[in-house]
Amino acid sequence: MARIDVYLSNLVRLGASGVVLESDAQVLFKFAAGDRKANQTIAHRDLQALVEEIAPPDAQAALFAGRDTAFDHAYSGAKYRIAITPGASWTVSISARPERGPAGPESGGPAPPQEPQLLGRLAVHYKLITMDQLEEAIREQGRRGKPLGTILVELGLVSQQQLDKLLAAQQQYLDQPRRPRAATPAATYTPAATRLVTHTATPPSPLDTILARAIHAGASDVLVHPDALVKLRVHASLLDAADRLTAAQTEQALRAIAPPDLVAVLDKDGEIDFTYAIPDVGRFRTSIYRQHRGVSGVFHFVPPSPPTLESLGLPQDLAKVTTFPQGMVLVTGPAGCGKTSTLAALVNLINEERHDHILTIEDPVEYIHPSKRCLVNQRQVRRHTESFARALRAALREDPDVICIGELRDLETISLAMSAAETGHLVLATLHTNNAIRTINRIVGAFPSQQQGQIRTMLAESLRAVISQRLLPSASSNGMVAALEILHVNPAIGNLIRDQKTFQIASVLTTGRTRGQKALDHSLMELVQAGAITAEVAAQNSDNPAAFVKGAK
Repeated sequence: MARIDVYLSNLVRLGASGVVLESDAQVLFKFAAGDRKANQTIAHRDLQALVEEIAPPDAQAALFAGRDTAFDHAYSGAKYRIAITPGASWTVSISARPERGPAGPESGGPAPPQEPQLLGRLAVHYKLITMDQLEEAIREQGRRGKPLGTILVELGLVSQQQLDKLLAAQQQYLDQPRRPRAATPAATYTPAATRLVTHTATPPSPLDTILARAIHAGASDVLVHPDALVKLRVHASLLDAADRLTAAQTEQALRAIAPPDLVAVLDKDGEIDFTYAIPDVGRFRTSIYRQHRGVSGVFHFVPPSPPTLESLGLPQDLAKVTTFPQGMVLVTGPAGCGKTSTLAALVNLINEERHDHILTIEDPVEYIHPSKRCLVNQRQVRRHTESFARALRAALREDPDVICIGELRDLETISLAMSAAETGHLVLATLHTNNAIRTINRIVGAFPSQQQGQIRTMLAESLRAVISQRLLPSASSNGMVAALEILHVNPAIGNLIRDQKTFQIASVLTTGRTRGQKALDHSLMELVQAGAITAEVAAQNSDNPAAFVKGAK
């Protein structure tokens, strides 16, 4: 796949009218309503390499002579016009008005919709779908080449009856005279007769107000329970908020924000997980469940952009684990220790520095990774695929270079992840274990005893690194600090795994600091000496607290 195809894929997914790539400047997507800059900046040398990869000989000769040039580039069955202005900085303009190719109307393919995102905006307005679900549907539309409404129905996001009402509302808008773009189409032009009975426009949910205030207060999690004060998780402490909802208010508010297709799952299974987005506030990993007092909900805040190693306070040495062409890298630790954020930072680093296809399998999708240098596809369990295991089996036919697995939950998922690591993929995953030794023993112990010898051999050859972390309250009580145990698997450690001598890995972590190895106790000691955490907190999280407290004095 040519590097420019990443931008064309995003152009189709976003419904943009064009893309402008300029040396050392932010990528610019052009829309009828106005231009919008992406987060990515493309370096001059990368832009030149992108052009040289696809430019025909006559175009390259013109560029070499410093002259403007233009040529066609085929992508996904259509031709796009590439216009280039060379110089000290280059400008590459991509026309989003493709010449009719094999997928065009002449060949029986679907014609571009008159307003490709209007139907989706109406569906979001009526709270039938979230913005995340709309983005997913638009991505699927780019892949399948079907109308957006058909995609929404096929994905189970809306029913056919709801789609018919949406199409009626869309037609009402299209039949009206054009107004300034600042007007909201759905609010301005949709008559009462076309409104969707079960999702009429309503004031903001009381949960939206509660969540907005919680994020402003620095909360990482918000716990909503019936007939109780809302609780906020702030720097590991659970604090009371001023809000209190009755059991009826809590259930009504939580059901109102749940995706329609998951409400029935909540009634049947008693719990659901999804992401909930509030404009100008953020996205939340949401868990709604039944308990003896009624329906409760927990909201975990997900920042709008993937984190970096620097923003998480993690050492730059971790960047080396993103350079492996194949193998398995595991991020482990107890619940709430920041595994997902660390994994997202590693994926973001790969996305910025490599030219690969990244496939993530998550439950649910948390951080959104826009395609940068890499092509990124994110799949959600129970939304896009039945299970982690099923998605992993399919992944081997989807040409990924990097596979990111939200969690290794069961034997089948672990087995498939190891197979993928052995067959030329870089696999990143999380696991609920406390340190590197327990991680290795947990993986081996998940298999029947008669298979464990073979699994040890496979793990010795495919495992590249284990990053175990704890998230600890800072000494100043105004933040959290990560303590890490880092195991880089070299041939010597591979032999210990193969020979059932994982207990000796502890001494390797202690003596191998110059080779990048780090025991958890070393990390805790460094944090205490730097004044980042207290000795008491370090002792509580050490595998040998008595010896640690003695050494910390």
